[in-house]
Amino acid sequence: WGPSMPDEGKTLVATLDTHERGIDLKSLPKTLRDAIEVTRSLSFPFIWIDALCIIQDSTPDWEY
Repeated sequence: WGPSMPDEGKTLVATLDTHERGIDLKSLPKTLRDAIEVTRSLSFPFIWIDALCIIQDSTPDWEY
């Protein structure tokens, strides 16, 4: 995604607690919303999105 990804579309140390409780899909970029919609339409229970599943500003999370 690079530096153009808005903060709403990624998990940061500052947003981790909020994201663990839930993410408002309306706040995500359209590309991510579309990916989630397709995943649901295929009846897959999960989708891995690096920008959301890896804490973007945490070196230990990237190393794990």
